[in-house]
Amino acid sequence: MAENGGSSIYQSLAISYMVTATGLKGPIGPIALLLAGGSGAVIIPMTGMLSDRFGRVPVYRAFAVYQLLLAYPTWWVLSQGNAAASIAMLCVALAGVWGMFATQGALLPELFGAQHRYAGVAVGREVSAVIAGGVAPLIGASIIAWATAHWGGAEGRVMAWIPLATYVAILSLIGGVTTLYTPETRGRDLDDLRDAADDPVALSGEHAARPS
Repeated sequence: MAENGGSSIYQSLAISYMVTATGLKGPIGPIALLLAGGSGAVIIPMTGMLSDRFGRVPVYRAFAVYQLLLAYPTWWVLSQGNAAASIAMLCVALAGVWGMFATQGALLPELFGAQHRYAGVAVGREVSAVIAGGVAPLIGASIIAWATAHWGGAEGRVMAWIPLATYVAILSLIGGVTTLYTPETRGRDLDDLRDAADDPVALSGEHAARPS
């Protein structure tokens, strides 16, 4: 939820907000996404190494908390209408998305047994992508429309940053809370037919305690 929602919100809705609400001109969107994508190319493999060392769940949780803590500062900066600051802040905010995506790539396959791994990953990832990511731009547009009507005109569009930040914070909180109920999967045997939830070793965290 946290990574799919954050990805859609920051890579589409935030760009639209920067242009329509704060009046930024020029190729702001392409520049922001290009730089953020470049940072992702560095963050993703580094996060993968961290999850190999410290475990999937704690690393994913750390990035969910990171995204939660940055939700309000990020949207406040975007509301100021400063192009350079907005681009820089988007790159910083998207680091949380990249970190969760990097960890998710190992965590999801390891959560499911070999007998139905593809189905488990497909349902787990794609359903949440539709719920959190697919509707995020629509919800965001509705929030901006509500804020415009509530606060009035251009000021209302700018003030939409508060409920938009709250939306990101809620998605991040959901992602973080789910890790409290997710077994650690680092080091699991991918030939094991059992799901991680049925593996007493995974539930006890002994896999993560073993050196990688």
